[in-house]
Amino acid sequence: MKKDKEISEDDLFKLQDDAQKETDGYIGKIDSITVEKEKEVMEVANSCRSGLSYKKTGSTMTKEGEAYGEYLPRHVAIIMDGNGRWAENHGKPRLYGHRIGADSVREIVECAAEEGIEVLTLYAFSSENWQRPRTEVKGLMSILQKFLVSELDKMMRHNIRLFSIGERGKLPVRVREKLEQTIEQTANNTGLTLNLALSYGAKNEMVHGVREIARKCLENGMRLSDINEQTISDSLYTRQLPDPDLLIRTGGEHRLSNFLLWQASYAEILFTDIMWPEYRRDAFREALQVYKSKERRFGRTGAQGTFTLFALIVYFFTFYGSFEFIRMDPAAGLDFRGMFTLSLLMSLPVAGCFFAQELGLSGGLLLAICLGVCQSIASYGSDGKGYVLLQRIVFGTVWIGFFSAHLLLLWRLPEGRAWLLLLVAITASSDSGAYYFGKHFGKRKLAPAISPKKTVEGALGGILTALVVSGLIAILVLERANWAVLLPMTILLVVVGIAGDLVESMVKRSTGTKDSGGLFLGHGGVLDRVDSLLLSAPLLYYIHVFTS
Repeated sequence: MKKDKEISEDDLFKLQDDAQKETDGYIGKIDSITVEKEKEVMEVANSCRSGLSYKKTGSTMTKEGEAYGEYLPRHVAIIMDGNGRWAENHGKPRLYGHRIGADSVREIVECAAEEGIEVLTLYAFSSENWQRPRTEVKGLMSILQKFLVSELDKMMRHNIRLFSIGERGKLPVRVREKLEQTIEQTANNTGLTLNLALSYGAKNEMVHGVREIARKCLENGMRLSDINEQTISDSLYTRQLPDPDLLIRTGGEHRLSNFLLWQASYAEILFTDIMWPEYRRDAFREALQVYKSKERRFGRTGAQGTFTLFALIVYFFTFYGSFEFIRMDPAAGLDFRGMFTLSLLMSLPVAGCFFAQELGLSGGLLLAICLGVCQSIASYGSDGKGYVLLQRIVFGTVWIGFFSAHLLLLWRLPEGRAWLLLLVAITASSDSGAYYFGKHFGKRKLAPAISPKKTVEGALGGILTALVVSGLIAILVLERANWAVLLPMTILLVVVGIAGDLVESMVKRSTGTKDSGGLFLGHGGVLDRVDSLLLSAPLLYYIHVFTS
């Protein structure tokens, strides 16, 4: 009986080989007939891919013409597990599962190209797989070689570039030569990058990377202080590729199995019970939908959704404060439309910072000033009144728009919200302490020509109160606080906050205004409430940048 079973398996393999040859022949004929149609499909896919950016692409189209959304992973990695178990469950030899799994590879590669995925990495053969039975390893290498031969023409037509990571030197000579030949022939293709992980293990990859870094230290004079995350990433096999955004494992197991351990540290990981031979186009698209739903749950991410709300609040107060600033000077002679327009201009640094951080902040500032020049000339021509308006626009844009935008930069820092809480607490407590100590102990005027009510004793009381509050915040909220920096920083923030308060007092005195506005009943306008923050926010941001 055992002998009969062995003979039947041999016969089965022979029949499968014959069937594969016949199938390849028919596939070749069909491909030659449909080549023009495939070119049309790829033109659509390539036009979609041209708008690809990290984690966000332009809308792509499925074959059915369905709009497939905007948020796609740039790099998808797949652990193709379950071939052998699937075959055994169907009463077939394990190699039969691997052969059917090759059909899944073809379909998923085509689907990834259609969807505009930039990189598809397939865990084809691990460094541990060499320990499998020799017949299975030999069969896997044969399947790989046949795949490279049969799919080359399709790769060229579909503009697919082949890439490989792992220890190629361990592959059989014929397989290695065919792999390198295919990589070379597809090197100039600009569509999907199909990355095959062959004889690959993440631990071996890291050992290789560490050795490369050590060699640079010994031979090229690299210092230990030069080694950072980027140094390690640049020493890995995947240095030419982006890190995976989505990692899929088929077959029901829930582990990474020594696959892209460094690169997948921030990837979304999706486990599915579907065996790889049954994992086809619909399952892959469902995985993309799951990924996109995670990205869209909070607009982009949860933190970004909260940041967007915070940015809108900052923008509103910046716009309203700019409106108050322009309205305080009736000599400008602007109507509501003119004041509204200038308020939009002066708020541009905040909008620019929201979209592009420091670069957008600078661009928004320059754009606001340039448009302010145009607005001044359009309103008053080249006479003296136009120059006065321009000076006011430039001053207001820097004082209100540019400085307010640093609140957004603070948010983006590590523990940014905690630092913002600290800033607001210092500002509010110093104002309250200055009021209390100034009222009960104030004798010496601080700046009588600008703000007669401010006293030296009040300023000192504000500093003392702020030191106590900042210490409590640091203990209860901040994960780590450098007291040698925190204490003098608190004093400096209070002093700069007082300076910001005096700047607003000077503006109000120059226009004969008591309060900047009446938005807060009984407490003045926006500028009356945030004048201290306008100078202290940039100071705290740059202190953190230069001392972190």
